[in-house]
Amino acid sequence: MYFAVGGRKVQSGLYRVRYVGDEATAEVDAHDAKEKAARATRQKLEQLHEGSHEDAIEHAWPHLDDGDRIIRYAARTAIEHRPREEWMKKALQETVNTMTTQMLKLKKSKGSSDDDSSDAEDFEKQIAAQARKHYFYEERAAKVDVCIRNDGDMDIENLGVELGCPSLKGFDIADRIHSSPFDKRSDAELKKLGYPEVKNRHGAIIVQTTVDSLAAGETSALFRTPLRLAVGPDALGRKIAMQYVLRDTNGKSIGEGRLKLRLGQKPNGGTADGATHYQSLDDE
Repeated sequence: MYFAVGGRKVQSGLYRVRYVGDEATAEVDAHDAKEKAARATRQKLEQLHEGSHEDAIEHAWPHLDDGDRIIRYAARTAIEHRPREEWMKKALQETVNTMTTQMLKLKKSKGSSDDDSSDAEDFEKQIAAQARKHYFYEERAAKVDVCIRNDGDMDIENLGVELGCPSLKGFDIADRIHSSPFDKRSDAELKKLGYPEVKNRHGAIIVQTTVDSLAAGETSALFRTPLRLAVGPDALGRKIAMQYVLRDTNGKSIGEGRLKLRLGQKPNGGTADGATHYQSLDDE
């Protein structure tokens, strides 16, 4: 490695730095080998974001329900770069097929009866509600994580963390990952993602999670899966105080404090469209 020093009225110099130890100096690939295939898939999809690719829909469509959120986003973007008429019919047809399959399952589980029509109506309402929650809590929500650091001299195990904030009009935290009606993952698979436990209690939103282990001097993400924060027009511009408590394995409080959430301003001072605007998360 070479570097130069010097400047105005200062003696300049060129230095070379080289390693003279006994450790191996062969070039190392720092990429995570386990995710090599996923990276290759994402990169191929991102190549479809530029220029005109007539086969973009054919290549990207199977990845719309991929387990990796980044790959799903890359696939959706590749499809949206194509003319609407190319993918709209396919999307509608897949929607019909999915709903038909689910309705047949529902009918098979309950058997044929005079109540079939009401069952279909209930299923339609269920699908609509699921799609709406997915839109607000996944597509539009801010995905927020918090980092926690152990500044002590001892390792920590099974640290309980509880955060609480007031319930406000236009603000909510998702109680779970709300999947799309067309997401093929089961509830058990979604639960394995480790989304924190969220409850509404006495006018407050409570978030609970556990940190399995945290070595002295180590910093780690608090949540395995980021919190989903939905912010509507009524909450934009608000500041929310989020209290936190740290508990040991016996549930005893060993620390507490407050975080401040700043929810962004309405764009250009106008009327907000309901989108999430997240600015910062500061420790006070």
